Amino acid sequence: MLREKLTDYHCPRWNELPEFPLYRDQAIMIITTALSPFAEEGEPLVTPAMINNYVKLKLVPSPEKKKYDRKQISALIIFSLFKRVFSMYETAHLMTCLVDMHGYEDAYNLFCEQLEAYLTMFSLQGQIRRVQTDDPAYRLMTDALSAVLSKTIVQESLEELSLLRGEGTLGEKPAKPKTPKEKTPKEKQAKKKAAKEKLPEI
Repeated sequence: MLREKLTDYHCPRWNELPEFPLYRDQAIMIITTALSPFAEEGEPLVTPAMINNYVKLKLVPSPEKKKYDRKQISALIIFSLFKRVFSMYETAHLMTCLVDMHGYEDAYNLFCEQLEAYLTMFSLQGQIRRVQTDDPAYRLMTDALSAVLSKTIVQESLEELSLLRGEGTLGEKPAKPKTPKEKTPKEKQAKKKAAKEKLPEI
């Protein structure tokens, strides 16, 4: 159950991320662990190819000497969660607005705090309500988080309903109904002949 998995969820804050830069595979491990409750079966949260693409398109800061520091890791955590709903460019625009107003560290910590606040709200009330704020960048981020979590909630509800109906998980293809095998012309002729022979005599 989503509520059980996320009741005590903690998103690592800026100061909890590794102090020293990491190689890409190590960074992927940190990101995957941070977002493990949101992982979907058969769909990795982040891959080397995804990271290379983000860096190539300059959507996240470039690593120095192939190592990723807090700035890159925090950005990749946000990208890895928001990609469930938003395009790379939408997420990059959202992050730019947030970082311009709050800086990298505060922007990331706001993301973590609101993610946890929404999860607590859902756990206790079964719903997510919009946050009232005069900060346009913060409101944008909270609305984006709401969209991502709402999708996660709907997917779990569909999964539960599917299992109750005996249809298996959503990732499984439904079994195709068996269609009768088409008879060949010879088989059709033989069937007609057999039917005539069984007709009662008048």
